[in-house]
Amino acid sequence: MKSVDAGQFAANVNQYLQDSLGELIVVTKAGKPCAVIQGLNYDDEQLELVNSAEFWSMIRQRRNEKTIPWDVAKAKLDSVDE
Repeated sequence: MKSVDAGQFAANVNQYLQDSLGELIVVTKAGKPCAVIQGLNYDDEQLELVNSAEFWSMIRQRRNEKTIPWDVAKAKLDSVDE
């Protein structure tokens, strides 16, 4: 994680945006954190899903469902391949 003053960030925004693809950038103002910049390597579909209430509702629903052991799932997947 890298910390940078807001003025320095503004003066070198392109470099810090590039850097944010590999690490978090904490922007400070008067020595106190005011923003965190995290770069995104998402394509359009991923960005759409990240902001989709319907998608996250589906994820919450699936997480509440009963799971099956890996060996059972693998056996089902293997039988599809045959």
